[in-house]
Amino acid sequence: MRILLYTDTHGNKQALQCLKRLEDWKSADMRIFLGDAIGLGPDTNYSVSFTQKYSDVCVLGNNDSYPVFGITKEEEKPKPPIKLEHILELKEELTDKNKESIKSWVKEYVMTVGNKKLRFLHFPWKSETEMFDIPEEFNIQEYVKLFGLDYDYTFFGHFHYKFDFEYKGKKFYCVGSTGLKYPAQYTIINIQGNSITVENKIFEFDIKKFRNRLYRCKHKSAKDFVKTRLEKYLGGSLYSE
Repeated sequence: MRILLYTDTHGNKQALQCLKRLEDWKSADMRIFLGDAIGLGPDTNYSVSFTQKYSDVCVLGNNDSYPVFGITKEEEKPKPPIKLEHILELKEELTDKNKESIKSWVKEYVMTVGNKKLRFLHFPWKSETEMFDIPEEFNIQEYVKLFGLDYDYTFFGHFHYKFDFEYKGKKFYCVGSTGLKYPAQYTIINIQGNSITVENKIFEFDIKKFRNRLYRCKHKSAKDFVKTRLEKYLGGSLYSE
């Protein structure tokens, strides 16, 4: 069995179109999306529709949740990962059909392979509408406190870069970002009997076209915020031709 994991596509139509053409995508027995189909990137409704149509499991991310389920007063403050103006833009932009799709997405998914338990999520939630903050410095003990040790394998997104670690025999994998990293990132899980192996993969997409789409996107009131965040993730000037 081959499971393809992708995550943090953030409205990047160009990356999704290229992902769909990959042989890994076509040959996967199962596709699991790990959250944040929207936010920052220009193609909000395309990203949600794609994810809903082609994923066997859709996991809810914080940026998917905010425009549909709301945010707490604490998260209205102008801090990462997203500003209130942009959340309101996304709420207005999303079609009713795509809002209903997001409402059906799960906060985590668990499967068992032999005697191993696998967990898939975006990042741990501390309430119905709010995720835990990312620790300021990488500390395995802090991450273990957030994720727990109930599962043999934990796969997650949220960070936009790949990393993994192991603690007391439990393995943790951050898939990276399929939309806000260039080259784009995804993960393949190979399962043969009780054997589980993990492969990190990358692919290229038309980043020039993506930059041009960003320049013309509808996210006007939060444009400076979007520009700053995306330049951080993708590098270079997003608005140059």
